[in-house]
Amino acid sequence: MVSNHVSFIDPILIRITIGRPLFFMAKEELFKNRVAGFFLRYFGAFPISRGSGDRKALKQSLKLLDEGQAVLIFAEGTRSRSGVLRKALPGIALIATKSRAPVLPMAVMGTEQIQGFGGWTLRRPRVKVVFGKPIYLSQVQELDREELDKRTNLIMGQVASLLPREKQGYYEVKVD
Repeated sequence: MVSNHVSFIDPILIRITIGRPLFFMAKEELFKNRVAGFFLRYFGAFPISRGSGDRKALKQSLKLLDEGQAVLIFAEGTRSRSGVLRKALPGIALIATKSRAPVLPMAVMGTEQIQGFGGWTLRRPRVKVVFGKPIYLSQVQELDREELDKRTNLIMGQVASLLPREKQGYYEVKVD
């Protein structure tokens, strides 16, 4: 699964929505706090060292997918506090291609009003999770940077198509 990411609550909300166990990556710094680390692991998170092409997190994702588990990836690599999509990292295309697992694009809307434990609003936010159609990536002879970028753009284009135009950002769907 691949989704936009605007709030710390997104993976929990998605897990509740799909109604099955879900695993996702979270930046390793969050696991240094014992309480936060406990809750992250409880909700299916595993650490990733951002900015380094973390092979351990890649292997963990592939292992979980091979076991038939659901893995959620926030391909932008971090939250977008504005809710507007930024250019995604190619890890999603690499994992999807190597695992041969279908990719389920989804979009979360409304959680940008919930930015942290002190960020709750007085009004209950209207939150929505929208699912796209699964994407099946074909196998290729050579998975170079150009091919990874093409596949990442394909996946994120589908995520963008689920969002309102003002939130599509880097992947804004062009209408002729």
